Amino acid sequence: MIMTFIGFIEKSFKWIFLSVFIFGGYNFYVILFEINEVIKISVGQASANVAIVLDNTNRTITELYSKVNDIQSKTIEVIEKADENRDFGNEILNFIAKTDCMIGKKALVFRWSLKNKQTCLEWAADARKVVRVAAYTSYNEEEMISYIAKTMLGGNWFIEIPDSKAIPLREWIKHNFKPA
Repeated sequence: MIMTFIGFIEKSFKWIFLSVFIFGGYNFYVILFEINEVIKISVGQASANVAIVLDNTNRTITELYSKVNDIQSKTIEVIEKADENRDFGNEILNFIAKTDCMIGKKALVFRWSLKNKQTCLEWAADARKVVRVAAYTSYNEEEMISYIAKTMLGGNWFIEIPDSKAIPLREWIKHNFKPA
């Protein structure tokens, strides 16, 4: 009886192996088919997402380009306004440099005299640095005059005309300077 069972197994081994192989192959095919379906769904979603991403990227690039153009045009406007302000400030300084006066600050103790006196030519050369900075920060001619007529700490510059008392530079500019 044992011999017949072993003989049976030997004879049916190839059929058992074949059936296991077919069953395993079928399961492998089903798994591959399911993986293929998942990949198709993922690719479909990804392609839809790619279209959305590309559309958003295109729109973002267009918006970014328009913002860059706006910034560029505003920068050009600021530079043009700064050039106008600088030219106006230099015109004032050229006018001051031509006068034969002294410029300084009021002394704290002896208020009738000026301290740190400079000739108008020397003072105008130093004040050109202020005009360069003020060109970008002043909005109009009045502000440019204020920048020129004030010291770094906010005090007033005074101009001393020969045989006359010192007057604030701002007032002197307003009364004597006529823009071209």
